[in-house]
Amino acid sequence: MTEWTLSFILREIGSAIDKLIDLAEKKSEAIVDGDIDRLNELTAEEGVVSRSLASLEDERIRLMGSTGEDDPEVEQLRQSLREKADKMKALNERNQELLKQGLRLVEFELKLLMPQPSYKGTPAKGPVVFDHKV
Repeated sequence: MTEWTLSFILREIGSAIDKLIDLAEKKSEAIVDGDIDRLNELTAEEGVVSRSLASLEDERIRLMGSTGEDDPEVEQLRQSLREKADKMKALNERNQELLKQGLRLVEFELKLLMPQPSYKGTPAKGPVVFDHKV
């Protein structure tokens, strides 16, 4: 295995996070569009990038303590990674909220179609469906 420097690993981690950010933005679009197939594809891609990121993180941990930690480039890369992580967190929170809103909408629509119990003790009527027979 080639000996990697801490700055190289941090740049690679940054690239992986950039890919995750791009995928998160695409996931937002897929959620809004209701494109479940695309969302599944993006989630699978996200898994591949996440596994790659985990390997890079293992290598970063291995390199900790090596020379270069006091390097200004390393500190700049760390700051960049913090900013990217914050952006990633914001995108994930947005996607989570979009999914919650979508779930609430589906629940609301299901309630419209499902029989509702009567308050007067009479049996609930069937689902709300329009009969177009004349």
